[in-house]
Amino acid sequence: MALNQRQAIAQTKLMLGWRQQEAERLDDLYAYLHGRQRHMWVSSSVPEEVKRMARMARVNVLGLVVSTLAQSCYVDGYRSPTAEQEAPAWTVWQKNRMDARQIGVHRAMFGYGAAYTTVMPGAPVAVITGHSPRNMTTVYGEDEDWPVWALEKRRTETVGNRQLYRLYDDQAIYYMSANDGGDVDYVETREHGLGKVPVVHFLNQVDLDEEVVSEIDPLMVLQDQIEFTTFGLLVVQHYGAFAQKWIAGWLAESEEQYLKATASKVWTFEDPDTKLGQFTPSPLADYIDSRADTFKVLAAIAQLPAHALRGELVNLSAEALAAAEQTERRKVMERQ
Repeated sequence: MALNQRQAIAQTKLMLGWRQQEAERLDDLYAYLHGRQRHMWVSSSVPEEVKRMARMARVNVLGLVVSTLAQSCYVDGYRSPTAEQEAPAWTVWQKNRMDARQIGVHRAMFGYGAAYTTVMPGAPVAVITGHSPRNMTTVYGEDEDWPVWALEKRRTETVGNRQLYRLYDDQAIYYMSANDGGDVDYVETREHGLGKVPVVHFLNQVDLDEEVVSEIDPLMVLQDQIEFTTFGLLVVQHYGAFAQKWIAGWLAESEEQYLKATASKVWTFEDPDTKLGQFTPSPLADYIDSRADTFKVLAAIAQLPAHALRGELVNLSAEALAAAEQTERRKVMERQ
């Protein structure tokens, strides 16, 4: 039996509370996936050029980790092992343009640990729509394949300061609106009569602990290390990689005199106590080696060949290349 208005409002409020609990984690994952995470090591009081170097230090490796897996999990047919033709369900897939749209589902699954599709009655075939977990919240009971409830944040423009939602149960879809304060209004009910909540979930890792684990959850700290080392490299490169000269006992009387001195190949001073010298340049090799080691650790944890992240592929035999990619193939097969 479908919910009445009061029940639908109460369930939506409950789901919005659960949604809020996971919003912070999903927002962090979104930021790291798209290279928009906060620079934790830069104070607001540093010079503008240092802030710019911090922005330049952003090396978004985690997006590449997700892309590499998504590109290896492409569905290009649906048939039994002994059949010569695609199964009838393949027509539904094709008419929903899932050849292209499946990529978004796979990327969300790898990036956030889970992704969803809704499968609704339609004409001439069922309608399949992909959803990010940032826009879909589900609750499961004894049946791990089908949720008991699902709440979808609509992509539709908000009405005033209110966001539109769809609440699903096994009988109907309830259209609701809510504001940031949790005030919920009922809009309408549309019965679907499917007997199941028409939401299918895709999990990145399947285990018995019921934990939703993203591919990038264990890699975010390494992403921070790469950016921190790159930031240090840029700062040293800017301020200390080239020999800086110093003069003791002399002070330029004007900017013109200072520029003339810095451009001179031979410097002369009348004061015999004036001393000249230069600082030893700061080496960059240690920063470069440290960053390369972090890339290697990240590649090992992500089960990706190191050359896929660093772009190094020199003098590798076919056997060595196959060995380097063996762990990646095992991981891809598990996900497929």
